[in-house]
Order: sequence, then C-alpha cells, then structure tokens
Amino acid sequence: EDVLLPFRRSRESRRAHSARTRALLSAAARAEGGASREGGVVVARPLLTTLPNLEREDERRPASAFVVRALSKKERAALLDPRGCGCRLASDDADVRVMYRVAGNGEGPAMRRWDVSSSLKAQVRNTTFGGNVVLGVLLEGPDAVKEAVPSKLSELVGVSDNGLIRDCILEPGCAVHRNAEVSETHAMKYAAIIGCGTVSCPRSGVEKSKEECNFDLAEGSMDVEVGPEA
Repeated sequence: EDVLLPFRRSRESRRAHSARTRALLSAAARAEGGASREGGVVVARPLLTTLPNLEREDERRPASAFVVRALSKKERAALLDPRGCGCRLASDDADVRVMYRVAGNGEGPAMRRWDVSSSLKAQVRNTTFGGNVVLGVLLEGPDAVKEAVPSKLSELVGVSDNGLIRDCILEPGCAVHRNAEVSETHAMKYAAIIGCGTVSCPRSGVEKSKEECNFDLAEGSMDVEVGPEA
C-alpha cells in the first residue's frame, strides 16, 4: 500500500488550484493591457478565457470558457441600488468585474456583452467592495448548480452581508456570507467562507511562512530534519 498516495494527491490538487489562480490573474492582466477609455473612465476589454474544470465529477468537459469584464452601466446600477443588490464601493477607484461561464457550443463571443443584472440581484447583496474584485455569478444555462450538489450548498451560493470584500476573486458558484472582511483570497466554485472575522492570504504572509517555518504554502510542503532514533 502506498502510504504517501494521499499526500501526493493533496499536492497535485494544490498545484492544480494554484495554476488556475495564476491563469485567471494572467488573463485579467491581459484584459487590462487592452483597456480603453469610455466617457473618461478606463474600461478593460471583455475577456474570454479558458480555465480547467477542477471539480471533475460535476463537469462534462475538462475545461470551460469564462467571460471576465467590467460591469455595464445597468449592472453597476443594479449592484449599488438599495432596491437591487444594495452593495457599496469602499472608494471611487474600486474596480469590480463580473465573471460568468459561457455555453460550450461556440457562443462565447456572443455572450461577452450579456446583461447579468438579474443574476447579480439574485446572488449578491449588502456587501462593500474595495480594490480589485472579480465577482462571479451563475447563469441559468451555461453554469448552474447541478443536482449532485447538496441542496443546502446550492441555496448558499452567492455573496451577501460582508463588511468588506477587497482584492479577491470570487468565482461563480462560491458562497461568501456574513464575514467582517475577506481580502487577497481566491474562492473557487463550491468554496464557502461564512461567518468569519477576517480572512486573508497576502503574499507577505506566504513569504514569511516559508522564511520562518520552511512551510511552502503553495506546495503544501515543509522541510524538516530527521535524525536517527535514540
């Protein structure tokens, strides 16, 4: 029996999730590189990117295409309207982008400008956003919670009642509710951050962990000294 197999699988899973995060950040950077100015405001071009599906038991394809783009005027109004989502921006330079999965039949280019106001109203409410936030929403057709997902989790999907969400990627299908602050965090599909104080994973903390404890958070490994037993 391979006693190290669970550890190897854990490392492979961690690497896959880390690679997905890097791919999404890289895609967002490319969108910024193609930004244009509309009405005095710098707007990143709509981005269509392909990411691997990590929850394979709930997916029919190894990868899916996603749109990541700035909010339209109508979507921004829905997000900030007290009668809509009732959300707020921590500052004037806060940048909230929407992320959603597109149909797998070549409809990606046509879906770049889809209006997702109704999905925002159904899944996002009463949260303050700051910094750069990618806010994911589920759409009825391309990306819905499957029957295999526990019903209680499907009911929790969305973002609500958070004191501050700052510099985060919240993918479609995650659940982030009733937290004081969530920052510098990537919540993927089915991830749940609920009822916490402060949740954060800054680069400085990752580097400090490696320097002081020899614990590599990205790899999930630690160098230890092993000597002969007495």
